[in-house]
Order: sequence, then structure tokens, then C-alpha cells
Amino acid sequence: MALVLSEPTHLDIVAAAERHHCSVKAVRRRIDNGCLPAVKARFTGRDGRPVVKIMIEVKELDAAFAPVALGPAAHERLIAEVSAAAPRFSESQRARIAAVLRMARPEGDTTMVGVSNNGAACVRAVE
Repeated sequence: MALVLSEPTHLDIVAAAERHHCSVKAVRRRIDNGCLPAVKARFTGRDGRPVVKIMIEVKELDAAFAPVALGPAAHERLIAEVSAAAPRFSESQRARIAAVLRMARPEGDTTMVGVSNNGAACVRAVE
């Protein structure tokens, strides 16, 4: 007769981090920001003393760490949100970036290189 072990329904934070190949801090962060529900439970430790562990339901854990497929519209929306939240380059930063881009041009290239206010590299053909 073979011994069959069933999958646990709840995991502690360390086991949850191992299951999803991330740090304990990443699991705690999701619990703290409300993305991952968890409960405190009392157990008897190896030496007989009570231990309080934070337990996470496996279904909730897997849902919180499930990859999110983004369509083109959602992808563009996220890019716009990040771009809007990013700080603007100063004049000196734009000049330094443009200088680096100019140095990286191949010999004989006649395009103009600059950096716009929103940080995008601007390249124009010069005639």
C-alpha cells in the first residue's frame, strides 16, 4: 500500500516564498498591501512552546502570484502611466544623454540626435 500525501491547503510565509521562487519579503509585501489575505495561527513548536505563524491559503497564494497577460491596450495604458509618473529630465541630463547618443553614432552618420522634454530620444536626418 502506497502512502499518498495530499497537497496542503495553507502554507506559512517561508513555504509560500519557496513555492513561488521569491523572497519572504515579497510575500509579506503582498500581504501588507492587501493583495494576499493571510491569518495568524497558533501551533506547537518543536520544543513544545507555542508559535504564531502567518498562514496563507494555497488558492489565494497561487492567484496572487499568477502571471497577468496584458493585451495591447493594457500594455499601452501601463506605459502611459509610467511615463506620466516619471520625473522630467533637466537640461543638463538631456545634454549628457544627447552627447552619449552622438558618440554612439557610426562614422559618416548625418542624423541629429537630441532628447525631448519627456525623455524620448529625437533623431532627425540632416540634409
